[in-house]
Amino acid sequence: VIDRSGSMQGRPLDEAKRCASMIINNLGPSDRASIIAYDDRVDVLVPTRPVDDQLHFLRAIRSIDDGGRTALHSGWLRGAEQAAVGQSAGSISRVLLLSDGQANVGITEIDRIASQCATIAEEGVTTSTYGLGHHFNEDLMVAMARAGLGQGYYGESAEDLEDPFREE
Repeated sequence: VIDRSGSMQGRPLDEAKRCASMIINNLGPSDRASIIAYDDRVDVLVPTRPVDDQLHFLRAIRSIDDGGRTALHSGWLRGAEQAAVGQSAGSISRVLLLSDGQANVGITEIDRIASQCATIAEEGVTTSTYGLGHHFNEDLMVAMARAGLGQGYYGESAEDLEDPFREE
């Protein structure tokens, strides 16, 4: 799930796209993924499917341009819905949220968002957050990761986040 809002303009969005590309490049054809981009609007660029054609995913990532305000909760929720598609016992279903955490549209309260992350985690879809940008909202991103039974990371570049991606 990639935050393409105005606050991610420039280097933060470029690094988020590099991170997403790095993730896709490390998945195999039997892995499943989706690509969601959001600002004040949420778009499912690639619905959940096997990663048997990495180029399809990489083209979608490259097509992302910066936009408006930040509907972080809606973007994350759409990612959780996509992660649940085809979920089965023994599979890992996880939302990887790439954002500066500057939620300003829709649900923005940390406690409400974290509570929903916990509920979705109980249903088998965990959340890990990857903070990017100069005005990173650590409180929100860490709360989401903790409640979502995932990990919370911060980096200025894709290279800073390379090891955490490998761990995921």
